[in-house]
Amino acid sequence: MNIKNMNHIAVSIALAIALIAPWLVSCSDQSADTPDPAAGSLSLRFAVDPISTGSRVSHDGYKSSFEPGDKIGCIIIDTKKAGDDQYMANTCWSYNNDGFLILEKVFDSSNVQQDAGSNTIITPDADKVDEGNEWVKLIDGNADYKLLFYYPYTGIAEIKEELQTATDPSDISYPNVIKGDLNTDNNFVSQNYIIFPVGKTDVLWGSGLSLRWSCYPAFVNIDQSDKAKFNRSEFMYETSTPSNSSGTVSLKFKKKTADIEVDSDIELSDVYFQNAANGLIRGRAFDFSSDTFIPIEYVQQWETPIFRREIVVMIKDKFMPYHDNGKYRIILPAQDNFDCDLCFNIGENAYTIALEQNITELKENHLYIIHINKAGECTIKINDWQDDGSGVIVDKDETN
Repeated sequence: MNIKNMNHIAVSIALAIALIAPWLVSCSDQSADTPDPAAGSLSLRFAVDPISTGSRVSHDGYKSSFEPGDKIGCIIIDTKKAGDDQYMANTCWSYNNDGFLILEKVFDSSNVQQDAGSNTIITPDADKVDEGNEWVKLIDGNADYKLLFYYPYTGIAEIKEELQTATDPSDISYPNVIKGDLNTDNNFVSQNYIIFPVGKTDVLWGSGLSLRWSCYPAFVNIDQSDKAKFNRSEFMYETSTPSNSSGTVSLKFKKKTADIEVDSDIELSDVYFQNAANGLIRGRAFDFSSDTFIPIEYVQQWETPIFRREIVVMIKDKFMPYHDNGKYRIILPAQDNFDCDLCFNIGENAYTIALEQNITELKENHLYIIHINKAGECTIKINDWQDDGSGVIVDKDETN
């Protein structure tokens, strides 16, 4: 391991890796042989299973969970239709103490009641209010519903706030997607679409073109030193097709980012991650229609040809981790050719460790644990998260 300092320090790196099961899998307690109920008579609720891996602050070892009050988004589509016509609504749900999701917003409005003029999609089930406020009914009997759940929720208010504060990459908060002057038609953000401006363009029409409803800005905060910014850097995803389900539908969110955790036997200060030469990738767009990440620098809005945008994807600034109970943790997008330095102080001495010598890529749903000890030894361990981190599949000792 290369330590870029005349001082010598021992570093132990453990890569705890979760093998993610095939995702986009949802389940319910209704058997597959049960006839499909018609929408409108369908009553259901959504329960979130414990997240087997995750960067949530409220983590317990290799387990983690949402916290009560967390806002989870859900894009509702009709699979009978195609393209942009599939889109029905972007909705907001809150996570309650019992692990259920409570519908809070439809079309960014807190009025979630059925209304012929504003909501013919989903509404709380008034017939089950005595059983709990998590029960909902699907209204449109002609639609084949598919629900695309994601965390954290992003709506019009968040996008408008981003427009107002985007002046410099180091100063803006989540989702950190804009560079340069603000020159964007607000009509693009006043619709109930998950769309956001992606930077300056030489095209006069539209001023600043936007990603369509299917694209989510999965960007991390550069400064994750406080709990809110740390949690907002997360991105988790799950789908459900409840048209043949009733009762409780279980959601198993999949983590689409990577975590690096620093655990030290020695007190550290001024801890940060940085690639001052080329920068670190801080985000991409996640395409809900294909369940994949897409290159953020290209986008198509309606029938407008594809043009290149100026996107701040590679950041050379310091990435500041969250510090809790003696551990430092940061969320980063999965990325190949990972080239990053871990920098910190011990007392008045500064140290820099070139992580790329042991971590060449970051994979989604993986936790990379860096242990700094007093023994002068370097060990690399890769743990299989399928067994809650207890199955060591790589155990390698190195000497500096």
